[in-house]
Amino acid sequence: MEEKEVNLKNNKINSNPKISIENSGISEIPRGNNWMNFIPDNVKLSQMSIPGTHDSCAYQGGELAQTQDYNLKEQLENGIRFLDVRGRHIEDVITIHHGPIYLNQNLGDVLNRCYEFLNNNPSETILFSLKKEYEDSKNTESYYQTIMNKYYNSSKWYVGDDIPNLGDVRGKIVLLRRFSFEDGDKNNNAYPVFGINLQSGWKDDQTFSTPIAEVQDEYKIPEKILWDDVSEKLDAINTFFNKSIASHNYEKLYLNFSSGHMYLFDVIPIAGMRTIADEINPKVSTFYENNKFVKDLSCIVIMDFPTIGNMEDIYWQSLRKHFPIYKIDVQILNEYQNEYMYAADYKPFDKDRRRVFTWRPGTKVNQGDWLLIPVAREDNCYYIYNTKQSEYLYAADYKPFDKDRRRVFTWRPGGIPTAGKWEIQFLDDTKTRCYIRNVYQNEYLYAADYKPFDKDRRRVFTWRPGTKVTQGVWKIIH
Repeated sequence: MEEKEVNLKNNKINSNPKISIENSGISEIPRGNNWMNFIPDNVKLSQMSIPGTHDSCAYQGGELAQTQDYNLKEQLENGIRFLDVRGRHIEDVITIHHGPIYLNQNLGDVLNRCYEFLNNNPSETILFSLKKEYEDSKNTESYYQTIMNKYYNSSKWYVGDDIPNLGDVRGKIVLLRRFSFEDGDKNNNAYPVFGINLQSGWKDDQTFSTPIAEVQDEYKIPEKILWDDVSEKLDAINTFFNKSIASHNYEKLYLNFSSGHMYLFDVIPIAGMRTIADEINPKVSTFYENNKFVKDLSCIVIMDFPTIGNMEDIYWQSLRKHFPIYKIDVQILNEYQNEYMYAADYKPFDKDRRRVFTWRPGTKVNQGDWLLIPVAREDNCYYIYNTKQSEYLYAADYKPFDKDRRRVFTWRPGGIPTAGKWEIQFLDDTKTRCYIRNVYQNEYLYAADYKPFDKDRRRVFTWRPGTKVTQGVWKIIH
């Protein structure tokens, strides 16, 4: 008998689920380069958790200037969607600086990298904070005029002053303006509407409110006897996270800067930006892990030297609002029968279709590990993939069992069958008890009392009348 109880010592559940996902045959799965593709169009940017970088272009420039390990292309491909770009106005060109230090690129270079990424990933958007940096020099026009004359691209920029829905800005950069207009910029005595206005009300080294944003940017960390004591900065970060959770206000962006440095007497550097980031970034990830099912945690987190893991922890908070079960191998237990569902090696239905049972002895079986893979832009919808057989679960049109019962198989040739999409309807906040509905057939999955296959194997059907059934409550075990 090939169905055996799992020996967890010898059959350890995969602790790196991305390996299973990569082998699943699906090209469109949540990754750093495309994660926004899985968020519905009607979600406002302010309803999302978005990873960002502080002084995003400072992946060069030496120890005093550097804030990032990854260049812009790598940042975007790994999940960053908020860029903090600092531009100096010199000779009617916007050059990229960190304070007085030129970072060997101009605004056009940065924009071209963004356009290239968006052309390759049209489901994404980039929140592009542009701050006027350092001293002006030898200009014949205003900062705004230089942007309009040399850089603005109406087909690639969103320059409205309100917070858009994601669906309205896919494939575009969203301008967050951190520069002021000058008198010469007026048209009919009014300044133009040009981007989401972060400039008005911005304060230095504080937590503060503006008409369009709540901001924590307490970057001057008080000096301590222990140079790695960042407790006050962590308190500011955590307090701001909790403020965003409590507010339910999606008419504002919440910008939480985890970046900072420590100076003695505000002059002598004690702990640089990397030292601070090494202390703070793991704790930011821990906060997200501890609050992973908190739907109202919607922040843009702006970091120095984030790891790929930091980025994933933040953007998966956005995905988790729509896909509570994610990136993990699970077992699927029928609550009524107290039996695990699995894709059997025993007596395949035919060369294309593998039978799906629950195991009546009640133990776990080694063909009972499943992966729930999110379906892009459809809340709580998944492909259910058997990791042992490398096959997808579906509710077949082929040879229904009878007028009330539809056979459920996995598809042996591989690939996703037409009827392979499932909606998981959770029954409580634990995200474990649920009904499982086949979207194509509009029928619920259940483990039948009717005509068991044999003494060890119970048939799994969908109920063709379309109603929920007593034997149709499942538990997602992970």
